[in-house]
Amino acid sequence: MEENAVHFILGGRSQGKKEYALSLKDDNSFKVLDLAEEDNSIYDCNDFDIIINLHEWVKHTLKRKEEPLRIIKDMVLLFNEKIITGDEIGCGIVPIDSFERLWRDETGRVYQFICKNADIVDRVFAGIPVRIKGK
Repeated sequence: MEENAVHFILGGRSQGKKEYALSLKDDNSFKVLDLAEEDNSIYDCNDFDIIINLHEWVKHTLKRKEEPLRIIKDMVLLFNEKIITGDEIGCGIVPIDSFERLWRDETGRVYQFICKNADIVDRVFAGIPVRIKGK
């Protein structure tokens, strides 16, 4: 990965995003921050190389009545040299539950911002990465 690059990897659930992210370094020395665990905070990202489950952080943040997109915009410089993964959650049936719709919409906005500012964007499907943006 090039210096200061932000690399975003998205794809469906259990499609191999984390495995692909880990494969990007030969010596397996990456430290992984799993945002699916509620106790983990995106504010701790400086201590990690890979940030996984960004969509879950968006959900936790919305439940705390905070604004995920505003937080991400304030933190964007902290993502330099990071690999970030998130599930695609907006493709499919629109949920009846208003919070579930809000979560999908806000996750989409966060992903759009990160993709716009990322140097590299990949989509992983069935374990196969496809480059969407970058070299």
